[in-house]
Amino acid sequence: MNWDANRIHAVNVGRQSAVLNVEINDLMVEMVYDPGAACTIFPLRLWQDLGKPVLFPVPTLQAYSHIPIATKGQVTVDVEHLVSRSR
Repeated sequence: MNWDANRIHAVNVGRQSAVLNVEINDLMVEMVYDPGAACTIFPLRLWQDLGKPVLFPVPTLQAYSHIPIATKGQVTVDVEHLVSRSR
């Protein structure tokens, strides 16, 4: 498995970022913690590595700068960090 393909990237500000190791549906992934985000977007390769869970339609997403973000759909996953679980 190519771990770089399963990394959710973000721009570092002032050499600081909140990168966490989490389990998404029992798959270890590095991701940036962003409590202000309405949703998390991850690469197609990660979706494939998760077993291609069923995608559902999603309204067009928009970046903070009002740029549309193309997506394939949305899926609900289980996320675990240390002893914290989320959905």
